[in-house]
Parts: sequence; C-alpha cells; structure tokens
Amino acid sequence: GYIDRTVRVYKSTKSKTITYQLEVDEAYNASEASSDFANKSVPIDVKKGMSIDDAWQRIIYYTSELFPDMEILDKSSGWLRSTWVKQDFAYVTIRTRIEIKEVPGQDNLKYKVKLQSEIAPRDCVGGDECFKQWDRVLKAYDQATRDLATALK
Repeated sequence: GYIDRTVRVYKSTKSKTITYQLEVDEAYNASEASSDFANKSVPIDVKKGMSIDDAWQRIIYYTSELFPDMEILDKSSGWLRSTWVKQDFAYVTIRTRIEIKEVPGQDNLKYKVKLQSEIAPRDCVGGDECFKQWDRVLKAYDQATRDLATALK
C-alpha cells in the first residue's frame, strides 16, 4: 500500500540514521486484489428460458451504470466493449473497461465477461504503451461481474 521509491545512501554520508516517510499508494487503497477476474474471461450462464433480447437488455443496463460509453455494441454477434474509464491518482493512472462476448454453439445462452484493468505512471507520455495489466480492480468495479451474473440468473 505504499509507493515504490529508490533511495541512494552513500558510504560518505556521516549520519548513522536515515529518516524516510513512506508515501501511501492511493490507487492500491482504492482497489481490491481481484486475481480471480481481473483481466480474465469469466463465463456467465444465462438463466434457462431467458431470451437473448432480455439478456442483452440486462447486460446493457448493468454495464452502462459503470461504463457509460461503449466502443463496440453489437447485439447480433453478442459483443459489447466499453471505452476505457480512467482515474488519476497522485503517481499513477488506472484505466478500466469491460468486454462481454456471447459464447456461440452452446445449448444454453452463455457469455464471457472480461474486466480489464491497467496501470501506468502518471507522468508517462507514451500513451497506450505506458499501460500494463494490473491484477487489481478499483473498488467501484469490484462487483461488476458478480452483479451481472446475478442479473442473468
């Protein structure tokens, strides 16, 4: 829960004590360790008998609550992907999006949900190249996959 920093101490330093105050990592504290579903496809079975239209309506409702803008919204192929939602912290930027794909060829309607979470240093000027997958999810999105699974059952 603290910012990583490198401190150099030289042999010529006369002080025998070094005082350094650790800085709290706000992004870490605003997130949950979600290795179960961060950046992984999670299968969700739809309640038997629920129509594709009804399932799609519920998917749109629950995803648009957290992700208001969609990059891809294709009901015919069962594919939805939101735009990135960014949140800046003192030293890093976190971006999150959701992707939902229908699993074809199943007896029962099924979707795969992927909650993508990435982190980059706040001062990076490289754009998308700066972002790396992050095994944590901001608390605001922690329940998204579970809520969607509940809505489709």
